[in-house]
Amino acid sequence: RPAACVLRREMEATAGPHMDYSGNNADFGSTGGSLGASAGFGETAGTYSGGQVSAASAGEPGTGATGVYSSGGGTASFAQGPRAKERLTDEQRLEREVIRRREHELERRQRIFDARRRTIGLDVAALDAQCAEKQARRQQEKAEARASDQDNLRINGLLNMMEADKRQQRRGVEKHCKDHSLQHLNFESRREFDINDPHANRKATPMRLGDDDARLGPSSLQRFGGEDLTNKERLRQQAREMVDFGEQQRFEKAMIKAQQEEDERAFAAKVGEITAARTAAEVGETMQRRGGERGLMEENLRQAQENSDKQKAMTQLEMERDEEELGHHATDPFLQETANRYNPDGRIRKDAFKGSDRAHREQVAQQQLEQAGLNEQRRQKEQFEDKVFARACDQTRRQMLGVERERARMRRAMAEQVKRENQASCNDQKANLKRLDQLYTNEFRPEFFEQFGTSCR
Repeated sequence: RPAACVLRREMEATAGPHMDYSGNNADFGSTGGSLGASAGFGETAGTYSGGQVSAASAGEPGTGATGVYSSGGGTASFAQGPRAKERLTDEQRLEREVIRRREHELERRQRIFDARRRTIGLDVAALDAQCAEKQARRQQEKAEARASDQDNLRINGLLNMMEADKRQQRRGVEKHCKDHSLQHLNFESRREFDINDPHANRKATPMRLGDDDARLGPSSLQRFGGEDLTNKERLRQQAREMVDFGEQQRFEKAMIKAQQEEDERAFAAKVGEITAARTAAEVGETMQRRGGERGLMEENLRQAQENSDKQKAMTQLEMERDEEELGHHATDPFLQETANRYNPDGRIRKDAFKGSDRAHREQVAQQQLEQAGLNEQRRQKEQFEDKVFARACDQTRRQMLGVERERARMRRAMAEQVKRENQASCNDQKANLKRLDQLYTNEFRPEFFEQFGTSCR
């Protein structure tokens, strides 16, 4: 509460009366200035600039008023917004809707019952005038809406500037009060602090300042446990040593950094040399590869030309052979069936045979049946041999499987025997270790304690 009272008094002394949001004057102390009459809805407003107020002008009801605010080198114009929308009841809304519909019906009747308009037509000039009037009204409404938005933005900027000024002043007053409290109203500045000081013994004069202290008599203690008479000198020397250590570390770090930089420069130079040599090698290799590729390309072109010439020659030769063969086909007596079919003795020439009789065809069919029978016998024989071979393979597989099973059984028996032997060895080892532990472990038995107190000197 004392801090709050001090804060309030200092604010009243430095800032003056606070601003009244109902439209009264406002004085901000060092910044100065006063706001004009309240800018209410349909009320009046003025200008605020460095402590001066200009005349206010009355605004129309529902349109608001305008003004200018200036503080700290900045200016902002403002204007009150339109009046809030009137709230109507359900009956009022219904009444307005009925009136609107009646007016619309009267207008429609006048338009319908007008014989001149119904027979001649509509008045185009009047319609154009109405359209122009409606367009002008829309433009005016847009301009009014745009002006209203700009006024709202100006009002928002004004309010933001005023709130910023208020926050800055409040923050300055609170900071001043807090600094004053921390500097003059702290716990250490109280009159009774020496009674409540937890470090009073540390701040007090030591019981002994040295071997030649005049406060010490012949019967006084000359030395106390834990005393440190050279504390200041020791701390000073330690601080000096810390400074020396810090300088030494900085020097060592600087030397290490210089050495690292030198190593990096040497490494960079070496890398540059290696890179240059590698670049030269790559350039030479590239030129050599290009030369080889150029020679290979020329050789490929020459080989392609030779292949093309050979292909053309082969094509020409094939064409000549085809023409020769076609001529042979056209003139050959055998192909054209123009040769004599009978020998001089009257027999048919074999090379000119054109068909067979029924007996010959029956003979050929009988030979084919005999060949089919022989093929069937050979196929049955091969199947029998395959079955015999498969049976023999199956018997061999079964024998090998039995031998493998016997081997597996013997391996399992051997593994079980080894497991039993290992288990017996493990049990013997555990028993031996247990016996050794019992043998070399001191055990306190009741007989050890019973031997005490059985006699006296």
